[in-house]
Amino acid sequence: MLNNGTGVEWNPFLAYKNFKVSAESGMEQGQYVFGLLFTDNLIVNKNLKEAYKWIKKSADKGFEEAQKVLEEFEKSGYVFSEDSLKNSQQSQNKTKISTKPLMMEQFDLDFYDFGDDSLSAEDEAEYLNELLSTKHEKLKNMFKVNTISDDKFNSNTSALAIISFAALAGSPEALLINARFLEYGIGVKQNLILASANYLKAYRFGSYKAAEALLKISRAKSFYNQLEKEVKNNNPNAMYVWAGLIALGMDYSLTEQQAFDLLVKAEKLKHVNSIIELGLAYYSGSLVKRDSLKAIEYFNQAVELGSSEAKVRLAFINIKSEKNIIKTKNLNILKQHSNKGSVLAQAALAYCYEKGIAVKKNKAKASRLYRLAAQRGNEAAYASLRKMYDAIRPGDEEFQIFQSY
Repeated sequence: MLNNGTGVEWNPFLAYKNFKVSAESGMEQGQYVFGLLFTDNLIVNKNLKEAYKWIKKSADKGFEEAQKVLEEFEKSGYVFSEDSLKNSQQSQNKTKISTKPLMMEQFDLDFYDFGDDSLSAEDEAEYLNELLSTKHEKLKNMFKVNTISDDKFNSNTSALAIISFAALAGSPEALLINARFLEYGIGVKQNLILASANYLKAYRFGSYKAAEALLKISRAKSFYNQLEKEVKNNNPNAMYVWAGLIALGMDYSLTEQQAFDLLVKAEKLKHVNSIIELGLAYYSGSLVKRDSLKAIEYFNQAVELGSSEAKVRLAFINIKSEKNIIKTKNLNILKQHSNKGSVLAQAALAYCYEKGIAVKKNKAKASRLYRLAAQRGNEAAYASLRKMYDAIRPGDEEFQIFQSY
C-alpha cells in the first residue's frame, strides 16, 4: 500500500522497511520484492549480489515470480558462486506453486539490463530473425500496441507491419528494432540512412542506446560519402539525419546554420520528422532563436500530416499553458497515445500526475508511469523518477545513494 500509494500517502522508503522485515522473517513474497528493490538504484544503492541473494531465497521456497527473475540473472551471467548456481538449478526443478497475491502484480524486475549489451553480432542477428516469426499477438503486447485492433494494420499482421506501426506510434523499442533490421538488412533491404533516422528518432524519445548505435554508424568511413550523396539527391531522411548529427555534436563538418537549412529543405519536402525537429529547435532555442509560436506552427503542420508525436507534444504544451485551454481534451490525448505505445505520452502523463496539472496530484501514479517509461529506455523519465525519490528521501545512511544515474 505504501509503495503504491493505496489508501495512504506514497512512501517507498517506509515500504522498504516493511518489506525488509517480511524478508528477514522468511516470507517468500517479501524476499522477492526486497531483492528487486536492490536492482534500480532508487531507494537504496544498486547491489545485484544482495538482490540475487534475496530473490534466490524466495525462489528456493518455490515462489514462481522469483524463479523467473533468477533465470534472468543467470542468463545475464550474474551468479555469485557455484553453490548458488547449483542450488538455484535445484530450485527450478521443484514444483512451482502459485502463491502470487494481487499486490505482486505491481512489481517487476526493473532495469534488468544489468550491464552493457553482451550479445554478439551473430546472436543479435538470430534474435532479430526470431522476431520476424513471432506471433503477432505477442508482438503487439511487446510493443505496447495490444489495444489496437488488427484492422488498423490493413489486414497485414506481419511482424514488420506491427513493428512499423508501433514505431509510428512513438515506441522507442520498435524504432530500435526497425533500425536494427535496416542496419543489418534483416527482413528488409539494408539502408544505413533509414536506420540512422530510426535511431535518431528513438534517441529523441530518450533512448541512449539509440544514440550509441547512431554514433557507431556515423563512424563508418563511407557513411558521410553516402549521406552527402543522398542529400544531393534530395533524400529528406539524409537531411534529417545529418542535421541531427550536427545538433547532437556527433559531427562538425557542417555549421549549425547549415544543419538548420537542411531541416528547412526537408520540411519543404513535407518530411514529418524534420518538421518536428524544426518545432523542437524553435521551442528549445537550439540551432535558432527561441520562438514558441513558431514551434507550435511546425507541430500543427506535422499533425496535419498525420504525426501522432506532434499531437502529443502539442497536447502537453497546451496542458502546461496557463491560458484558458480545455485541459481535459489534451489530457485524453496523452492517455490515448500512452495506451498506443507512445513513451513520450507516458512520460508527459507522469509529469501531469506528479505536478497535479489537469489531474489531481498523485505521486504514486506518477512514479509508476515514470518507471514504465524508464523501463522502456527513456533516461529523462528515470531522472524524473529519481528526483521524486530524492525529494522525500530520509536522512538514514541506508537510503543515501552514492552511485550516479
